[in-house]
Order: sequence, then structure tokens, then C-alpha cells
Amino acid sequence: MAVQDRTPQEWIKQKIANAFEWWINGIRGFVTIPLTLLIMLFIFFPAWQDALTKSYAAVSNIINPKAYLTRDELDVINEWIIVIWSYGEKDEAEKDFNDFVKAYSNFGDKSRISDIHLVRSDSLKNGWMIVIDWGGNRGSKKLSEDGIRILMDQYNKSGSDSLSRMLKNNLGKFFIDAHAHYYDQRQFEYTNGRIINLQNKLLLKK
Repeated sequence: MAVQDRTPQEWIKQKIANAFEWWINGIRGFVTIPLTLLIMLFIFFPAWQDALTKSYAAVSNIINPKAYLTRDELDVINEWIIVIWSYGEKDEAEKDFNDFVKAYSNFGDKSRISDIHLVRSDSLKNGWMIVIDWGGNRGSKKLSEDGIRILMDQYNKSGSDSLSRMLKNNLGKFFIDAHAHYYDQRQFEYTNGRIINLQNKLLLKK
């Protein structure tokens, strides 16, 4: 077919074919073919963009893990607290936490309810802890240890009357292994990843 007999569409197709042949010909193909495939991947398969972005984020988090503190964790980070119990699984921790808060609401000092928290362990990977922020901002090891003695005296009584038995069964059992603990930021980050919202603690305390 003579050039003058070609339709505009055929002429354009021929030009594209010639350009593509030049694009992938010879040593250029080692660079241009992968580049072409990558361009096509991003143009025609947008889902791959999301997959690659998520993959990059996942790999980045493995290399340099980050942690976002919950409000409970922000409330007690870098403070002395009372650890009621530690767990290796979140589900078990949540169940006991709910039971403990319910028992404390029914039999304990209700003003302390807001001081009870469920937080990630600062030393056990994937671990959780039920804690009491006994001293608040003024917390210290001595205050926490004094708090444990108060709790043991109030709710783990050795009397034989029904009130003592009720308190011991419902609350006293939780304090048998209670201990003072410093919820350390550096240890937390070593276990769970670099904290990225610690500045929110200042807002939380206002």
C-alpha cells in the first residue's frame, strides 16, 4: 500500500509501532521494557499503587516500628503505677479488666474508677496489664506501695463475716500479686515501637 493510500489511523498506528520498536530495541530494552511495564502498572492497575504503598508502610514499620499511645497509656506513661495483673493475650486482659471495673464499681471507692486502666506492657511484646494510677501526677514508688497496702487492708480482709468474704471474693483476689511499677517510655518503645503522640500527654493533663 502506498503512503498516500493510508488512512490517518493507519499512519498513526505505523508511527506508534516504529516508536515502540525503537523504544525497546537493543540495549535500551534493558531499561525501557521494565520502565514501560512499571508505567503501565500504575496507569492501568491503580490497585497496585495501593498495594505497593501498603507494602512500603509495612516494611517501614518492621524496620522502624511506631506506636500510637491510647488515652489510658498516655495517662500513665513515665509514672509510677500499681500493676494488678499482666497478660499475654488482649482478650483475656479485656475480660478481667471489665470484671475488675465492675467489681470496683459495686464494692470499691467509685472515685477511683477513672484511675483504672488497661495498657500494653512496656516489657512484654504483645503483653497487656491492668493498672491503677494511684498517685496521679504526684505518683511515686512509695505512694504506689502505700496504695497496695490500703487496697489489701480494705478488700482482702481475713474476717469471717459475710462482708469480709464478699470483699475478698470480689475485689481482694485482684490484689494478691499487685506491685508498684514504673511505666517507662524508653522500655515501652524498645518493646512496642517509637511513640509518635507523646505530645498529647500535655493536652490530656490540662
